[in-house]
Amino acid sequence: VTQNDEVNLVACDYAERLNIGKKIARVHDPYFLFREEYMRWGFNADVLISPERQVSMTLRSMIEYPEANQVFDFADGSAKLACVRVLPNSQVIGQKLSQSNLPTVGIDVRVVAIYREHELILPDGDSELLEDDELFLIASRKDLRRAVREFAPGRQPYKRITIVGGGKIGFSLAQYLEKYFQVKVFETSLERCNLLSSELKNSLILNANGTDQEALKRENIAGSDVFCAVSNNDETNVVSCLLAKKLGMPKTIALVNNAAYIGLIEDGMINIEQYISPQDTTLSTLLSYIRKGDVVCAYTMRHGGAEAMEIIVHGSEQSSQICGRTIEQLPLPYGTVVGAVIRDGKVLMAHNNVTIQNNDHLIVFTTDKAALPYIENLLKVY
Repeated sequence: VTQNDEVNLVACDYAERLNIGKKIARVHDPYFLFREEYMRWGFNADVLISPERQVSMTLRSMIEYPEANQVFDFADGSAKLACVRVLPNSQVIGQKLSQSNLPTVGIDVRVVAIYREHELILPDGDSELLEDDELFLIASRKDLRRAVREFAPGRQPYKRITIVGGGKIGFSLAQYLEKYFQVKVFETSLERCNLLSSELKNSLILNANGTDQEALKRENIAGSDVFCAVSNNDETNVVSCLLAKKLGMPKTIALVNNAAYIGLIEDGMINIEQYISPQDTTLSTLLSYIRKGDVVCAYTMRHGGAEAMEIIVHGSEQSSQICGRTIEQLPLPYGTVVGAVIRDGKVLMAHNNVTIQNNDHLIVFTTDKAALPYIENLLKVY
């Protein structure tokens, strides 16, 4: 994971000669990603991880689901885990999760965790929902949009997107979004602007600085629905978002590497609605390959304070500790919950009476990293 793509690829090739099992290379240059199959074969890299690609995909989810702060995909997108803040106008405030008049009745959704006052809570039926709670909820793709709207009502689908930074992330994001939205890109380098203009078909490219208040006014930033600052400079991203807020921008997203800035955003000291951390997105991709057991994907959240994994169950009642048991009977450690079961392409909420079968995909959410070795051991086949 050095900053040099060629070093990472050659290191994987040497690792193959030393008979090391799994070889992962972080790469930044799109040249290598466009030739991914060749790189895997030519340099023996089993997996290529691109922070820019992962960040771009995460940003797309944030924009496609206006009500959610984060959205994570499982089972090729058929199940999703969303982080949603309970807004002041939500009907769920003061309701318990078990109440039959909860607005989400009739929607197959499960709240697996609540983030409240810097603490992650695993809820039960008696847990009461409060304003500003951040809920981690699991639903199928078809149910997620309706579910998140109940917790964060009133947010309309986005139409106009402004991007600050025309680098690899900004370019990748604009290339995808311009198919569905009106996109403006602010970029300071004239040479880069010319390149973006030649590659992007329906985006407006502006040779201007995102921290130039007059330029933001001139381009009527307040008329956009989302402002994404994704340059390679944290200060530029934070300041441009704050200027956009001052000019009336309703939604801002900043790409931030510095943990100090992230803490200030989470504590409400910096008025930015959402942030994205390249380290977190890269780590989530790595976790899929370094966890023991048949892990399809893994995501870290809250700076490693919680983790969600999609794990395939193998074995029989005789060879497995969990096959043939109901969710209620699983010997799960404290701080761990099964949120959903994917079986034959169908998403089943993990209610207590659901019985685990061979080849089920479990979405496991844990707030205790110390429990991970126990979970891995629980999934072993004997």
